[in-house]
Amino acid sequence: EFHHDDFPRFIEGINARYGTQHTLAEPLTQFERELLFWYYMNRFALETFDQNGIDCLKICHEDYRDDPGGNIKRICEFLDCGFSTGLPAKASETIGDVTREKELAEDELTVALPYLEKYTELLQTHHVESMASMEQIVRKYRIRHDLPARTRAYYGITPVKIVRKLEAVEKQSAELTRMLEEQANIIREFKDAMQLGNDNV
Repeated sequence: EFHHDDFPRFIEGINARYGTQHTLAEPLTQFERELLFWYYMNRFALETFDQNGIDCLKICHEDYRDDPGGNIKRICEFLDCGFSTGLPAKASETIGDVTREKELAEDELTVALPYLEKYTELLQTHHVESMASMEQIVRKYRIRHDLPARTRAYYGITPVKIVRKLEAVEKQSAELTRMLEEQANIIREFKDAMQLGNDNV
């Protein structure tokens, strides 16, 4: 997730490197900010590897999830270390909070698709052997037509279900605040009426 002062520095950095003209005035949701960061960090990493002749193993997340055992074996071979049959089970152990049910609001999918298209083109440009496609990436999400786009970060330490709960609590809090303000106004009007009656007496 972006700290409150990270995004301005990030925008300044990609504008300087890529000649883009992103501004803080753009009405980007937090969700799209995360997509922007995700795309450019992948692009910068792949360009750096190629330009500097860095020997690295490139594995897409979708490919890894489709064949974790085979890809862990590839990692071990690349690192020249031994592979054991227990490694895939060890690698699949859950650490920290995990969102069990991956969801995207329909509006989020609309925002994400252009970035996914650029991402798959990026893989082809840098000769990353991958079966990843937009359809493959999207299929792991359940598309919800009844949910608004998130205003909080998607990546980082706030899993989707926690985000939804936080937004529900915020909505309830706003409604409670409105009700309290209405009651305060009624009490104020009642006091004013009582004072007016006393003045008339």
